[in-house]
Amino acid sequence: MHRLLTALLVPLAVILISSYSVTLSAQTPANPPAAEKKSPDVEELLSKLESSFGQKTKGREFYQAYSQLTALVQGKEKSTAEKASEAILAKLKTLLPEGAARKELETSQKSKTQLVAAERGLEILRALHTVKSIGRGKIAFGTLKVEDSKLNPEMVLAQMVIFEDGWFVTDIGDSKKTLGFRAAGYLPLDAKLPETCDELQLDTLILKPISLADSATITGKIVFDGPDGMKNLKANLNLTVPPPNTATGGYSPRKKWPEATSLTVGKDGGFELTGLTPGDYFLYLQTGKHEDVSKKVTLKPASTEDLGKLTMRSTDMGYYLKKETPKAGKFPWQKDIEEARKRALAEGKPMMIMMTATWCGPCKLLEEKTLNDPWVQQFLKEFVVVKAYEDKEVEKLYNGNAYPTLVFTDKTGKELHRTLGYQPPGTFSGNIFKACQELGLKIDPDLQTLVDQKIIKLPKSGKAVSIQN
Repeated sequence: MHRLLTALLVPLAVILISSYSVTLSAQTPANPPAAEKKSPDVEELLSKLESSFGQKTKGREFYQAYSQLTALVQGKEKSTAEKASEAILAKLKTLLPEGAARKELETSQKSKTQLVAAERGLEILRALHTVKSIGRGKIAFGTLKVEDSKLNPEMVLAQMVIFEDGWFVTDIGDSKKTLGFRAAGYLPLDAKLPETCDELQLDTLILKPISLADSATITGKIVFDGPDGMKNLKANLNLTVPPPNTATGGYSPRKKWPEATSLTVGKDGGFELTGLTPGDYFLYLQTGKHEDVSKKVTLKPASTEDLGKLTMRSTDMGYYLKKETPKAGKFPWQKDIEEARKRALAEGKPMMIMMTATWCGPCKLLEEKTLNDPWVQQFLKEFVVVKAYEDKEVEKLYNGNAYPTLVFTDKTGKELHRTLGYQPPGTFSGNIFKACQELGLKIDPDLQTLVDQKIIKLPKSGKAVSIQN
């Protein structure tokens, strides 16, 4: 009887649902007019800003209001920006306490446009909010000038945003430490801070061009495993932001970044770059069909740093095996964890469970670059592979707290190995090898050869996490 009712009711439900959809479609215009965007209410945002200012538990509310007000001031609609600026400046007079910060805002109002003054005022308030909400630190404001005027101060690397005219404000964690500024082609600047009060007015800071005698040099040679390495090679050196001296230990987000310094690489792979600012750098090497290379480099004044040989490994493992690449197929994902478990038990196969999310960039990269690699697919052929999209039950069971997390289990679902984040095919294959060892599986002969030849390095860690009951 139950089956009969189901057979009768299901088609009826489909008809009703289809009819409802058709009805909605019939009543909705094919191209409905776009809803008019409503500008955020300035008074409402200012009210939120005031009620959350300095409140540790209302940080998100404060930064949402601060961000929206800043966007209004910086917006293209001039009349809206000016009205918002006027309201912001009026509110800041009541929010900013008497002292150097209030005087700084008043000076800006006299010497700058209303828009600039409002934007500066919001930055001052943001710095004060940070200090007040966490209960420690100071704020500092000042002006940075580039001595030769060849660099826009906005492009100088620092813990805070620097305005086009060089003005800045920031929270300070420890006034006994310095405030750092870095820019390619200029001497490192580490400004000493006064320790006298909670609002530090700094003298004008000068960023000076670096002389050849004080600069650093970097040399090295790039070696390619596999063909066509020099083709489309990108070799960039990025100067890093100096260590932060903020109350939170973090940096302010910035919209503008200086361009990286490009390396000119000779036909033999050799390179030499002179006139560099001393400091910490990241060297990035990228080319087709080879694994990217990222290396941290510290350059000291009046010195040469020889990086030696930098090997870019081929992503084609067949190059090392001297074999043709196997054909890649569609990755055989299972999307139902229970069905995957049943299959694993029935076939006596281990599982690889990938905890992922549709919005996760590294997850997409892992699938595109690594899990679609034909050799990786060959090494995983004995596994039942499962993709769990933001599955809270799976994440709780396997203590998943980051995407992508990949867990290797036996046929019963007991975890024996895990790995986190994006990895290129070679690195990921090392995790497959380790998982096979832990599971007592027969290792693919080609994978064994790559490990024996030290083409693939085994991970140092990847221990299983205790499964929650």
